This record gives sequence, structure tokens and C-alpha cells, in this order.
Amino acid sequence: MHYTEFSKALLLHPGIIRLELLTKDLMAEVRSIENSPLNVGFMPIDPVGYGEVCSKKLKLIAFCSTEFPMFTERFMDIVDSRGMMIGHDVLDSEKAEYDSKDYIWLTNNLFFDMTMMGEHHLKCAIHSLALNVEGLDDGICPRVYYPCAASADHLNEKFGASGKVSSTVIIGVDGITF
Repeated sequence: MHYTEFSKALLLHPGIIRLELLTKDLMAEVRSIENSPLNVGFMPIDPVGYGEVCSKKLKLIAFCSTEFPMFTERFMDIVDSRGMMIGHDVLDSEKAEYDSKDYIWLTNNLFFDMTMMGEHHLKCAIHSLALNVEGLDDGICPRVYYPCAASADHLNEKFGASGKVSSTVIIGVDGITF
């Protein structure tokens, strides 16, 4: 699929306002922010999804409005230092399936199972998600990564994005020609 058709399809996707190429320099800057020890909320973050989108041939920054469909599938795993998943995020439509006295809810959609908790370090692995866009050729399967707030702010500042922009995401895709 040619980039012209691909970018048109993306710009017709709900909420995508603007696209910019993610250059190698910017990719390194964002990687540094994503991997920073300062990028810690309640536990360290492992941005595995950033590596997933950056492994694609074409990498884009998408500046989005509130109409962009966020979090269409599970993408966060709480993993201990043994590599065991002890929790994850939950879509609103799935919450009834996760009603247990053993679950500790860290946010309204992120929990861990206290019976699996041990004397181990925890991290939150953030994965990329499939981005389902109408009008793409068969085999064109973009992935989207939701960077941390510091990375999004950095990109917004670099490109002067403001106003209607409510989220900034990174898209990676293979199979696009120029």
C-alpha cells in the first residue's frame, strides 16, 4: 500500500488530527523518556510496546482528539521479577468477570491478585495494540503505542501540538511504500 493512501485512511480514522514521521533521533529521545527511572508511577514501567511499534518499517506520531478510540483491548500486565503475571488491565465491559476479594484494584481498570504477590519486584509492562483502520489493504496491520505523559508532552512541544489534541500516540506499520 502506498503511503498516500495509508495516510488518507489514518486521517479518516476517528480522532486522528495530524500525522508526523517519527525520525530516528526522535525515536531515541522518546525511548530515553520511556525507559527513564523517572517514568514511574506506582511501579516501574516496561515499555515493551514501544519496541513493538519501533520494530516496524514506518513509524508515525499521531496527534489525536478525544474521538480517538483508546484502549480497545488489554495492554497492561503487572509482572513480578520471576516473570509471572499477577495482574492486568480490564476493559469496562469485562469488569464483572473480575469480581474477587483477592483482587486489589490500583485504578478503576488495573488490578493484581494479592494471592500471587510475593517478595518480588513488580513492573507494569505496557504493550502495543492493533489499530483497526478502515480502507487498508489486506496484510496492513498497524500497531499503536500509548506513550507515557512525559513522552507525549515532549512530542507535543516538538511539533507545536495543542488545542484539540488530547492524546498523542505512536503508530508502527510494515508494508507501506513511498
